[in-house]
Amino acid sequence: MKNSSFGLRTRVFVSNAIILCLCAFLAVGFLGFAIYGFMFTYEGGKISKNYEAGLGFVTVYQLQMYVNKIQDDLLEGEPSQMINDAEIREFIDGISETGAKVAIFENEKLIYVNDEFTEQDAVEIADEYNVFTKNTSEFYTGSDGTILFSCRAISGGGYLRILFSNNHLNNIIGETNEGMLNDLFDFTVSILVPISIAALLIILITNIMLSYGMSRDLVNPIYRLSIATKRIRDGDLDYSIDYRGDNEIGALCEDFDQMRLQLKQSKRLQKAYEDNRRELIAGISHDLGSPLTLIKGYVSGLLDGIADTPEKKEKYLKTILDTACDMDKLVDELFLLSKLETDNFTFDFSRMDISAYFDDKCSDLSMLTGTSNAKCYYENDCPRGTFVLVDKLQITRVVKNIVQNSVKYNNSENPQLKVSLKRNKNYIELSIADNGPGVAPEDLEKIFESFYRTDKARSNSTKSGSGLGLAIAKRIVIGHNGTIRAEINESGGLTVIISLPVHN
Repeated sequence: MKNSSFGLRTRVFVSNAIILCLCAFLAVGFLGFAIYGFMFTYEGGKISKNYEAGLGFVTVYQLQMYVNKIQDDLLEGEPSQMINDAEIREFIDGISETGAKVAIFENEKLIYVNDEFTEQDAVEIADEYNVFTKNTSEFYTGSDGTILFSCRAISGGGYLRILFSNNHLNNIIGETNEGMLNDLFDFTVSILVPISIAALLIILITNIMLSYGMSRDLVNPIYRLSIATKRIRDGDLDYSIDYRGDNEIGALCEDFDQMRLQLKQSKRLQKAYEDNRRELIAGISHDLGSPLTLIKGYVSGLLDGIADTPEKKEKYLKTILDTACDMDKLVDELFLLSKLETDNFTFDFSRMDISAYFDDKCSDLSMLTGTSNAKCYYENDCPRGTFVLVDKLQITRVVKNIVQNSVKYNNSENPQLKVSLKRNKNYIELSIADNGPGVAPEDLEKIFESFYRTDKARSNSTKSGSGLGLAIAKRIVIGHNGTIRAEINESGGLTVIISLPVHN
């Protein structure tokens, strides 16, 4: 479907203009209809003068009302008897004084005729206009003057018919049209034109208010959305849509702003990923370049005959072997970290009693610390029967990485290590604390990044390691729906705390 080339503002304006034109057309039609009705009413119900009785100006409608009153009074009882009621006769005589002829029939029986009418004239006029065959009220204007005929049903059966005739009204109707035109002009100017103008003004004001409301609630937010889209397209993710509303447009603007925030977060994460990738490449280059240089130096020494004794040759070859093993371990750890970060690693979960498991593993911490002379302490406040869903091999790798890292960088005279286990509601907490040099507060989060060392220049050759141990530990813990964090303890050393959910 082809979209319109007109803007939303233009379409709103055009639709409003069409509505105004339609209203103007209807107003003109109403004006014409009113004028036509006036002319018809003027000819059929022109005001007649009360020549004698002083009743003022009497219209045919008023005469119909008078006739209806007579019928109402007569139908309160038997019409042939009620016609003799004094009040009814006085009211009828008052109408008769205008020169009108009045005849009253009960069914086809004439029960009253005034002095202006003879019984014969009344019957002839009734027959001429087929009064006795009609059960409705009718009005005639002709050569006989104005004739008003009204019929009402009698509760006991039959009909009460009243015939009214006024010859004087015919003379007034026969006047020239000049008076009618003057009256029509006065009627139009004084009534129809003000009503039409007022109606158009009301419609115009209403239309303006509705257009303003539509522009405020629809056009302006869409315009702001358009600006925001262009700003985001140009890379400005800090531009926010300043619009709040409890309607569909408000919800759209809010969703758009949420999308902007997610794009901003994604861009931030992408930048962090790129920075991490660059650091990773730099770390790999350094940690692979240094041992390769070492290997090349020792091989050159062997080839150049520097190792001229069997003992030196054995030392050179052992160094080359140890360095190659370290490189092999680094490659394995890089491969493991890559799989963990891309969610391609499959854990072998099993449900186990975490308290009994660590009682067994930590019974001899020297197996974890290696040849270190650090004093090790183990404390278990977690009750037996506390089950956790874990991959035993990977959790052991986490504990071993943290313990060995703590021992490796502990340069105090009396190195100490404490492993504690406790239950905290729906989680178990495993903490590994040392009394080493710790790290700066701003480095607490960074120590879990790949290749991160507090030794920025990586110049401390006596502390060998890949710099991936804590990064791998963090990924494994996250894979167990747990958390890992580091804190500075009271002795100034570092405490690593792992939280894992209890499996009920």
